[in-house]
Amino acid sequence: MAGIYEEEVKTKSPKEALISAVDTVATYTFRCLTIAPSTVRFFDAVAKAMLVVDKANNYKYNELMNRVFIERQILRAPYKPMVVDFSPLNLYHSTITLLYIGISLPSFPFNPSLGEAKDLWQV
Repeated sequence: MAGIYEEEVKTKSPKEALISAVDTVATYTFRCLTIAPSTVRFFDAVAKAMLVVDKANNYKYNELMNRVFIERQILRAPYKPMVVDFSPLNLYHSTITLLYIGISLPSFPFNPSLGEAKDLWQV
């Protein structure tokens, strides 16, 4: 999040940059949790899913996120996804999983079917 804030503060006020960074990270995180596969290398899968979500944002933070994930030894090599799959079937199964573990989907601060984040400061 700090890297995204540093990129945003170049063109926005510090408060706007912080809000934008928080919204971006929250949106990427919640969306990636709906598409990340359950594997032995779970953090690797989540990091790659976040980069898939970033692809839908025209790779805006791909280099930055790759650098951070590699520095923290979450990814072994840079990853640039080629396909974005936010299919209804995938979202359906993820919703069932979230409901099973006790997370209510409407409590998330975004609508995954629309790909829009609500203003987190008003939730």
